[in-house]
Amino acid sequence: MDLTVMQELHIKVGGVRNTFQIRADILNFGNMLNNEWGVGQQITSGSFNNANPLTVASVAADGTPNLRMATRVVGGQTILLDTPFVKSINVNNVWQAQLGVRYIFN
Repeated sequence: MDLTVMQELHIKVGGVRNTFQIRADILNFGNMLNNEWGVGQQITSGSFNNANPLTVASVAADGTPNLRMATRVVGGQTILLDTPFVKSINVNNVWQAQLGVRYIFN
């Protein structure tokens, strides 16, 4: 969710009414209120963008695979996959603000 606040001020220059506009935009406003809101999630399992919760540990002589639960690394420690989603880390997951000024000639 994004938020925009805009204010227009009217001024007369040479007998003509012109507009001075100030605008503030907050992108990902929900994340500004609470850092848990507005955060994207991506599917992960073992390796980046792999949605399979099982990995092949080895293959027997007759061709049957030995499977094991996928793992992921958290804080330098390898743990079993406890969720197929992790928070994505990029600029779109944090709030951003921009300020704009515009002068409109009439």
